[in-house]
Amino acid sequence: MNQSALRSDVTIPGAEELPATGLAAGIVAACDGDAAALDRIADELRPRLLKEIRTVLGPDDPDEEDVVEEIFAAMLGGKVELAASSKTVPRLLRVARNLAGQHSRARLGRWGGEED
Repeated sequence: MNQSALRSDVTIPGAEELPATGLAAGIVAACDGDAAALDRIADELRPRLLKEIRTVLGPDDPDEEDVVEEIFAAMLGGKVELAASSKTVPRLLRVARNLAGQHSRARLGRWGGEED
């Protein structure tokens, strides 16, 4: 997988000074090892991530759950820069679209979708 697609080149100046509230704070807490926060954000984010993924892959795609798991793995593995800010969830949704696109392109390659 292309690791650069998971990394964000956007930094949020002063993000560490923002109040830690809501879903964004839960995401940061989960990344810091809070298991209860991880359960809560997984329940809340999964439908939103699936909606974004389905806009790229289509409904009921067999790869959609794989993409969701890759997003959580990237998030927990520190491959996506996160801070408790209003940009945290949109950033994860962008990662979802990017990963879904990678899955779609990889599938085209597996199925011989590229012409010579």
